[in-house]
Amino acid sequence: MDMGKKTLRIAAAGCVLALAAVGCGHESGTGAAPSAKAQTAQPGTPSASASTSAAPVSASKVLSEGQLEQAGLTGSDLPGFQVAPLVGDGSDQQPTVVAQRPPSPAQCAPLNNMTEYLGRFQPVWQVVKAIAAPGKNNIPSTTVALASYKAQDAATVMTELHGALADCTRFAPPQPSEGLTFTHIQKLSAPAMGDDAISYRMTQNTPTDNVASALSVVYSYLVVRTGTTVTTFVSNYTGANSKPADVPQEIIDTQLKKLT
Repeated sequence: MDMGKKTLRIAAAGCVLALAAVGCGHESGTGAAPSAKAQTAQPGTPSASASTSAAPVSASKVLSEGQLEQAGLTGSDLPGFQVAPLVGDGSDQQPTVVAQRPPSPAQCAPLNNMTEYLGRFQPVWQVVKAIAAPGKNNIPSTTVALASYKAQDAATVMTELHGALADCTRFAPPQPSEGLTFTHIQKLSAPAMGDDAISYRMTQNTPTDNVASALSVVYSYLVVRTGTTVTTFVSNYTGANSKPADVPQEIIDTQLKKLT
């Protein structure tokens, strides 16, 4: 397998990640943000609750590979934290969006896509960092992803995510994530950040052979659009049946300041 690419498949509404070594997701055991291995997004068919007219961003600058890499967080930006690259930053991992089928129900496709920190469009470039604070049990594991999009794509990603949160309460990704579900989807008050911001939580339920040991982890999302760049913050506490985690404000502020 080509270790330099991850493939997100999008079809009648779906994305699937085919990647052997990106250290994120429910299979990694690292406590990083969920990687459903199967994502959904209905090409050209936003949720019925989503507005079809996103705010114009055509005049916004589309960040190049180099510019997005420079905007990503490093350990020197966050003293006391460990920052590790997952996508970009010399890892040579980049997503390729191709066709696949949707989750169930299909209107949850934008939420399913966001488990890979993307919408249904091919990004110009993506940078993903895993951030942890060793020895500080009160600070959750956090993943920060920057995705640069062309023209109107970034605004449409946000519009469709707003719509999905209005329609979707739970979903199951398509195979190969059989048995995996996302439940207790809760839209939170959106902070005044960037050009558009969305905050929500959802619980990832990973089945096991022993029902008593099934793993449920609450993931907290903050998605912020700044021009044609979408920044996704995802935080969680590791361990079974974890409590909700807020994205650390220091990480949010440092990343958005560096991006702008």
